[in-house]
Parts: sequence; C-alpha cells; structure tokens
Amino acid sequence: MFSSVSHDQTVMLWKMDLDTCSIECVNIGRGHERSIECVDVDKNSSFLATGGWDNMLKIWSASMRYLLCEFKGIRFLILIIIFRF
Repeated sequence: MFSSVSHDQTVMLWKMDLDTCSIECVNIGRGHERSIECVDVDKNSSFLATGGWDNMLKIWSASMRYLLCEFKGIRFLILIIIFRF
C-alpha cells in the first residue's frame, strides 16, 4: 500500500501488485480546501497525515475511512510532514 496527494485536494490510498505491475485505488480522502502538498504515515502504519495550501494538518486513520483530527490555525502552507512518535 502507498498513498498520494494531489492538487485536486484529495489523498488517495493505493494497493499495488508487483506481479502484474498494476495499482488500484482503494480509498479517497477528501476534506482539504486547497491543494495537498505532503503526506506521511507513522511508523506503526496506524495514522496518515496530510497538509498543504489550506494551512491545515489533517490526521486520518491508516485506512483513510476516518478523519480523526484537523489542526487549523497554522499560519503558513504545509510543505512537509514527518512523524516522530
């Protein structure tokens, strides 16, 4: 599994098959108001974080079925996220 973010304000979770060199989108997360620039997954693969031009940091369940938390009030766009815990 891997994730991607886009200027269309979505984060996508993908399943890949290396035997057939194919990928399949398994979930799409929506909720950002502007382009998403970055994504990271915590070391236990429990959480996914996204950030971008809307100055919001969003924490999702790893399956992206749930938006768990939204941090507003960040003054500038978010270009990188690194989980440390």
